[in-house]
Amino acid sequence: MDTRINKGWTLLSAIGMAVFLAMAFLLGRGLPSETATAEIAAAAREQIQEHYAAEISARDAEIARIRQELTATDARAKALAAVIKQKEEEIRHVAKPTSSGEIRSRFRRLGYDPVAACDGAGG
Repeated sequence: MDTRINKGWTLLSAIGMAVFLAMAFLLGRGLPSETATAEIAAAAREQIQEHYAAEISARDAEIARIRQELTATDARAKALAAVIKQKEEEIRHVAKPTSSGEIRSRFRRLGYDPVAACDGAGG
């Protein structure tokens, strides 16, 4: 009886192995080949590189624009610094007015018209 059980298990094992090998063969044929996988990977790589190149060129253009703005801003800042330095120098050399006529002329240069002279009567 032992040999009958052993023969049954052997037969079942052989059938199981045959089914397993047949399924592995059929499933293996359905999977993409290495060349198809390589083609898909190459296409994906090319698409990613194109996207990357487009993104890099857009960022390079933005960097160039920002550098141009920075150059213009630096030039304006230097011009304003020169104007400020000139005005500070003018302020240092301002003397106190010596007469009422000089006071009036300074007010006129600043855009203020002097008030008409009063008669001193307080009104």
